[in-house]
Amino acid sequence: MIVCMNMRLTLHILHLFLGGSLLLPVAQGALNAGALRDALKQSPQHIYKLEQDLDELRKIKNGDKLNRELISDLRKEISHGKAEVAKARTSALSHLKKVEQSRNINAQDDKGRTLLMLVAATGIDTATRLVMRENPRLNIADKDNRVAYDYERSGGGNAITEFLKQEWNMAAPAMDCERMEELLDCGADPNWQVVATEVETTTAVQEAPVVLALLAQNQNAFELLMTYGASVETRSQDGQKLVELIVARRNNQAFITALEKGCKTDIIFQDGRPIFEHLLAPGAEQCLNTWLQKAEDTPDMASNLCRIVRRGTLRAVQLVFSTRKDTLDSEDSQGNMPLHEAARRGDTAVYQALLQAGASPAATNMREETALMHAALSGSADMLATVLRNIAPETLQAKDETGHTAIHYARLAQDGAAEAALKAAGLTPQPKD
Repeated sequence: MIVCMNMRLTLHILHLFLGGSLLLPVAQGALNAGALRDALKQSPQHIYKLEQDLDELRKIKNGDKLNRELISDLRKEISHGKAEVAKARTSALSHLKKVEQSRNINAQDDKGRTLLMLVAATGIDTATRLVMRENPRLNIADKDNRVAYDYERSGGGNAITEFLKQEWNMAAPAMDCERMEELLDCGADPNWQVVATEVETTTAVQEAPVVLALLAQNQNAFELLMTYGASVETRSQDGQKLVELIVARRNNQAFITALEKGCKTDIIFQDGRPIFEHLLAPGAEQCLNTWLQKAEDTPDMASNLCRIVRRGTLRAVQLVFSTRKDTLDSEDSQGNMPLHEAARRGDTAVYQALLQAGASPAATNMREETALMHAALSGSADMLATVLRNIAPETLQAKDETGHTAIHYARLAQDGAAEAALKAAGLTPQPKD
């Protein structure tokens, strides 16, 4: 099976088949109880490994204090492990009788435990596989909301984990949401990577399913994985962070979800630039607006708003400031407002967009400067004419905190045409100018 994720990457799924199905009806009365009882007499693999480690330590002849302590600790761990296995084995054998009588592999005891749970708790994979052959339901939860996979993890086994990973490696690359949800309910980890082959290079790679969902633009799969705990810190095989992939694809819904799940708003991208700069790119306006809503309490937010005016698209300015009118009078670290920034840049379209959003042409910054003064510095006759058309007479005559009018700023810019235009509009030079 081949899944096309985008023009760059086409993946072959490496199928791994395991007999049986996860949630099919149970075969009645087919459990080999005798074989299961024999299997439960075995020692779990993790206990066996601990005993091997103990034997190796015993062979060391120096007998120093550290070695003696290690031997003592291992003995205690083995003793505790065997006691837990014995307890689980007793419960499993007791419940096995009830299963034989009821002929129901999914029968639960008074604590809601199934035979599979109790056998998995022993950590004996041979026994677990014998029960799994009868297709028990792995998504049944006990009264503590634990499934069989949880029992296996505490018991140290690997049979259920192996099965889930094999099934996951087929369902996740195919973006089979129904099957993925079944597996997730049974304990599959949404962060388990899946094995795939890049067709163009025939190179085997491992990729996180949430990354594949983004590459495939499968929003349903992405939301499912995030709901079940896919990490917002996930990176693709080429090192890109999850949020980089999201922003690159202008996927605002995925961006909202990632931020809700704890994605940081001050991430530095792979190219060394902060997320904010990438959000100023054309087409990323919705993601930018989402980011501003989540990051609005950061100390440099006012500076970022002016950077939207300085570096963003007209669409970004219209979207952000029309929906967040409270930011129109925000001052950055230099004391400038978005309207001042647009006037100084000579961007008439952005200046008019800010006016339409509700910015006041008479607004002054912390130095009592008006947008007209900044327009006089811009070197743009169109910008100055635009500002002059939108101001009242009192704003034309306004002075900054040092008593200078806009004519002073035109002279600073050595712009004789701007000075002449201001005089023609009715502004009389002051002694300080």
